[in-house]
Amino acid sequence: MAVVFAASSATATTFDDVTIEELARASDIVVLGQVELVDCHDQGPAGQSGIHTRAVVRVTETLHGENERLLELWVHGGRIGDTARLVPSQATFREGERVALFLFRSRGALWLTGMGRGKWVISDSGSAAPWIRDGIVDASTGRIDVGVLRSRVLLAVSRRP
Repeated sequence: MAVVFAASSATATTFDDVTIEELARASDIVVLGQVELVDCHDQGPAGQSGIHTRAVVRVTETLHGENERLLELWVHGGRIGDTARLVPSQATFREGERVALFLFRSRGALWLTGMGRGKWVISDSGSAAPWIRDGIVDASTGRIDVGVLRSRVLLAVSRRP
């Protein structure tokens, strides 16, 4: 199997110590939903080189931005056959997974804001955890209640200039 390590695009800047509020203000769209489909392609949506993964998400709630029932988003990296492209700090997706997503639009497609920091996994208990663990959630559990996440996003985008 061939493995390709890749640096991320300059437009997909990572956020080292980002707050929920900063993620929300940097995003065009913030949604809660469930991953319906995950597939990999040999190029990005605008012809960008390298393997890219597309995730189709059924939106259950829009917290900020356009209200759409289905969203298609892209991330750098993935696997096609025996070839994998691994991108440090990039999120991965699983069909059926419940998620909160912070997204920005670039070149006609949606991408995760802050790469892996733009994806949060929602548990059956109604709490969410960032795909990349850091100091923005309860340190004892590593999770935050979805209601608290919702409130913080709504407050942040209402104060957006």
